[in-house]
Amino acid sequence: FLEKYKLKMLRGRTIPTPTTLSIQQTATLLQKLVDLQKGDDGLEVYVPPHITYCVSTLLKAQTEFAKGIDEYMHLIDYEGRPEDDIETVSTIVETCPQFLATEDSWRDLPIHCFAHNRNVCHLKYIPLLAQNGLLAGIGGEEGRGGLLLNGSKVNTLQLLAQSPSAAVVFDVLGKTNPPLFFKEDVRKQFLTHHAVRYSKDMFAILYFIAQDPMSLFFKTNHGRLPIGCICEYEIEGEYQDKKHLDILKIILAYNIQDNNDSKASIGGLFAEISNSDNTLVLDGLIRRFGEERVWDTIDMSLSSFTNLPILHQTIKYAPRHCLTVMDKFPDSTMVRDAQNRLPIHVALDYGMPWNGGVLSFIINANRPHLKDLDPVTKLPPFILAAVNDTKSCDLRTVFYLLRKNPEHATLIFNICKERKNSDGPTSTVATGIKLSHQ
Repeated sequence: FLEKYKLKMLRGRTIPTPTTLSIQQTATLLQKLVDLQKGDDGLEVYVPPHITYCVSTLLKAQTEFAKGIDEYMHLIDYEGRPEDDIETVSTIVETCPQFLATEDSWRDLPIHCFAHNRNVCHLKYIPLLAQNGLLAGIGGEEGRGGLLLNGSKVNTLQLLAQSPSAAVVFDVLGKTNPPLFFKEDVRKQFLTHHAVRYSKDMFAILYFIAQDPMSLFFKTNHGRLPIGCICEYEIEGEYQDKKHLDILKIILAYNIQDNNDSKASIGGLFAEISNSDNTLVLDGLIRRFGEERVWDTIDMSLSSFTNLPILHQTIKYAPRHCLTVMDKFPDSTMVRDAQNRLPIHVALDYGMPWNGGVLSFIINANRPHLKDLDPVTKLPPFILAAVNDTKSCDLRTVFYLLRKNPEHATLIFNICKERKNSDGPTSTVATGIKLSHQ
């Protein structure tokens, strides 16, 4: 029938009849036959009844078939698509690439729906969809075949990062021609955050860390580090908790090893969870997993590292945990930080009170160094305790320190005398103390 009428169809234009017609071409051709049958534009062409029936049946079948394909490409049920159906998907995307651009009721493209499937067997379809989407111009020049287009919530790369065993897919995407995944995507798309928060897949997290180690110290727009994602939501179940605690070990070890600035915050433990939650990550972890499990995990993660100023940071930001830190890390009382300060200097500077036993324990541990001046303020310990930044003064601490090192009183007297006999301070100690107010 097509051969007979191919030169007389619709407005006298020649209609090509390729050997293989796509679904869209077939629909257009069938619709033209229907229009021809109705005498469109005054053309009077006789179409035999059996051909009319055939065309109507085919048009209806084509509509149902297209609907079925669209539904198939948007399946997100784990069991809804066979594991070995790569041939069917390949045929659809290669002959009918327009289906890659259709959205479901959630505004998800087919590539989003495939990425929603947590089963690794479904993730192997992603490179196929992305490459064909790139050829079809899905998402334009910046959409990368649909990988960077947002669906109902996040884009495809972020969905993939939430899937177990996603590292295999990212590795394949990075080796395509042209590449569909770059190292910069780890940080730009917050892939480490998504993997930590949702997938809890150790291989994926290690893969992202290997691609971009600095992603562990990169904050989202909400001010959240990857380590903060562990304590953001409470996930019930011992198995899930154990996986997140194992991830905590890895993150702490990598943080301390690869970044000097992170050592100051002890791998992010003393950072805030987010801009909207001022709770320390350490307290957020304890809130979720309990003190014993968290401190045991921290101990196992950091026990091989020396000279970590963990007690310094605990004194500054979480003094209630000082006794636990000194129990888990007994050598921490003698560790010096980047400013060459001992914990005793930080404790006195931050106005730690005598009661509670913490300060007395630190003082006893640092007894040989009580005669030394603070490396930062150049003050003797008893003055440091008297003029700390908390605007409080624990007289018991001041008296104890002065009694242990009475020569410091002579030092201060000489400074006052020096200041009185000169226009300004001339000694190193004098530059660090405002004795005019004492």
